[in-house]
Amino acid sequence: MSIMGCTAIRHTPVVFSMLLSLLTSAGAAAAGGQTVGFAQTTATVNAAGAEAVEKDFAHPDQATYYVSMELPEFSMFNNSLITGLSRRGGGAEFNLQVIKMPQMEQACWVISAQNPAVMQACSQWVALESLDVVSSTNFAQLDGSITPTLDALGALGRKLKTAVEHPGWPVHRVVGRFSANGGKPMVTLENGQSIALAGVPTGTTSPLEQMQVRAAGSVREAVQLTVSAFAPVSTDTLEVFTMSQCPFGQQVVPALARFIKEQKASGNEAPKLNVRYIFYKVSDDPESDYFTLHGAAELKENLVQMFIRDTFSDKFLPYLLARFTNPTTEWQLLAQQVGLSDTDVQMLQLLIQSNAKMAIAQEYRYVHDLAGVEDKSPTYMWNGRLIDSPQQADTFASFQSDNLPMGACSQ
Repeated sequence: MSIMGCTAIRHTPVVFSMLLSLLTSAGAAAAGGQTVGFAQTTATVNAAGAEAVEKDFAHPDQATYYVSMELPEFSMFNNSLITGLSRRGGGAEFNLQVIKMPQMEQACWVISAQNPAVMQACSQWVALESLDVVSSTNFAQLDGSITPTLDALGALGRKLKTAVEHPGWPVHRVVGRFSANGGKPMVTLENGQSIALAGVPTGTTSPLEQMQVRAAGSVREAVQLTVSAFAPVSTDTLEVFTMSQCPFGQQVVPALARFIKEQKASGNEAPKLNVRYIFYKVSDDPESDYFTLHGAAELKENLVQMFIRDTFSDKFLPYLLARFTNPTTEWQLLAQQVGLSDTDVQMLQLLIQSNAKMAIAQEYRYVHDLAGVEDKSPTYMWNGRLIDSPQQADTFASFQSDNLPMGACSQ
């Protein structure tokens, strides 16, 4: 086996975190008269994709409210906050992150809170700041200099409203036996505990009765998971989580595709392969943008491969093989080489342009939320459990990887 080492190709974000306190001598009048602390919560997973510490489903989690801002918006937020506190008195504590990714033109300022009253108070302060700006503006002599300020205030107000309406929640993952339960779906875990599943369409679940399923979501009510992602456990299918420009994935995935082709040519039943793509979020904000480890070109190629996989599944493995031997060729030419028509290519272009963020969000929910794969390309899963190599999957036991580089890409 050719060993190159577990090389980590790093594009680590520059993150500056601090706790910012703004206090006045008056009582804590803001946010219901209390000084409010800001925090964020994360969930950890073990190697099997399940929680490292078993969740006590009897106790609901607490939501976290996020606002991601560019510098002009953060400047307006800061001005509004100081003005509001100076007028009303009180105090506030903020969990503030300043994030700068290599792919980002400018830094992103992220504040978070676990009390919605704080965001509501901030919205009121921003509204007052907007009134101050408008009342001090001579609209008879506008020169355009006020436009960026008004734009920043408007965007900030909308983001604060969205933060309250769409908070972030810790993600929990469960694997168990599904039951429709008379129209009230539930999953029974290995320990015998039954968890209600909220948000699962009951009309689509009858074929899943008593099957093993994976569900991910938040615990907003006791003994109930509000589902954000849900799927049956893939049986007898090797799942590979990769990045389209990861040098290790670029070697392994086409080799797996060749193995499947060889098995079919030999008259054997073709092993099943499911290729999924790893994306990252800029922040924990539910409205956060996504990025990839190797930059914008990889993000686009991920999308190309995802849409071919989902729209023209019979062309997916041929495309991967063509991409492996033609790493710099435009994807449109490769798509035509594997049998897609001009109309097919145009449709793919339209899908990428119009549905990119939705597709990435769906892929992220499957990879990150359901499977619990947050990093490391390639990662392998068999029957819902993470494995170390493709050969640990029964139908890929004879797969030869001696000449493949060994390693992984990760942050």
